[in-house]
Amino acid sequence: MAMYFVFMGPPGSGKSTMAKKIFEEYGLAHFSTGDIIREKIATDKKFKEMFEALIKEGKLLDDENTKKLLLEKLKKSQIKNGFILDGYPRTIKQTSDLDNILAELNAKLDLVIYFRLSEKAAVERLSKRLYCPSCSKVYNLASVKPKNEGICDECGSKLDVRADDMPEAIIKRFREYENKTKPLLEHYQKKGILKEIDVDDEVENNYKKIKSVIELVMKKKIKK
Repeated sequence: MAMYFVFMGPPGSGKSTMAKKIFEEYGLAHFSTGDIIREKIATDKKFKEMFEALIKEGKLLDDENTKKLLLEKLKKSQIKNGFILDGYPRTIKQTSDLDNILAELNAKLDLVIYFRLSEKAAVERLSKRLYCPSCSKVYNLASVKPKNEGICDECGSKLDVRADDMPEAIIKRFREYENKTKPLLEHYQKKGILKEIDVDDEVENNYKKIKSVIELVMKKKIKK
């Protein structure tokens, strides 16, 4: 029985952490559009040149190309148990694109879970985040610490702090996200498939909340 979810939430809400735990327990694949784009850049020279040209112009990848990349990735992946989309859709136009993608896969979105987090908590979490400039692995001094202080577990490089993880940048990103996301939440609320969960808590407590929602969807699908 396949299940299909969208995880939405402001920076620092822990969407990727929760998606990984759900994958480990239920086998739902996890797809982030950011990861898919980075993977494409690393393997497709022509795409890399096109993407870098967009960035220089201050633009983002357009909806149509984003849709094509996501569909291409989904078709090549093991998704028999379903999947979680993280970071997509980001616009009302992309909600329609997602409907088309799911239709092509003969699938239907079960639920959109919005990870509700306060601005203060987001700043506290993200200001403790470190990343590896060599392999891009992310750590957090509050939850996912490196084995050796300041050193990446994967490649041994020195860890650093991203410029967009400074408090002022976090606040700006947080408020921009909330403003842009509001129409999407209203859209999915009208469709009756939105569930908001307060994640201003410890990781394990947040996971229990997410897990209970996943299992409720599972039970409803079995009854059908």
